[in-house]
Amino acid sequence: MESIDDLPLLDDADAPAPVDASAEALAATDPQQAGGDGAPARPQQVYIETYGCQMNVSDSELVASILSDAGYDIVDEPDGADVALLNTCAIREEAEQKIRRRLDALRAERRKRNRGVEGRTEGDLRLGVLGCMAERLRETLLEEEERVDLVAGPDAYRDLPRLLRENADTGQAAVNVQLSKEETYADL
Repeated sequence: MESIDDLPLLDDADAPAPVDASAEALAATDPQQAGGDGAPARPQQVYIETYGCQMNVSDSELVASILSDAGYDIVDEPDGADVALLNTCAIREEAEQKIRRRLDALRAERRKRNRGVEGRTEGDLRLGVLGCMAERLRETLLEEEERVDLVAGPDAYRDLPRLLRENADTGQAAVNVQLSKEETYADL
């Protein structure tokens, strides 16, 4: 696994990332949008689990909207999902332990899902952590514990389609935890 220092990050924390998450833009570049024979592939299914404050509930709805607009299907259960995202809060009591336990359970599900299936790898269920805990614990989650495939802070939600594509294309962890003075998501 790459060092966290080698992963791409935004160059300027004050400038919002120019991300075109429209379905048309992604159809041209996203492997989930077209199969090898030119036929549309099955859209990736994303499960979002929310922890913490009421703001995180709103943020999860925002994430679902961004990903849905980018062509992902949002599902209510992790069974069969291609991606599981945990939207976290670092303030609540025992939040870190709760998230680690949940990530361990999802990783066990990933192993169980792939057991005995030829050609499947552990990466078939990709795991991501979003929100303030992701921002604070990115190095621990990615490098020390190797628990997740994607980490995104609260100002990087528009960048999630790109991060998911990057992770799917390279198999490397995708990270964006840059803070922005500009991002308000007011237009969504």
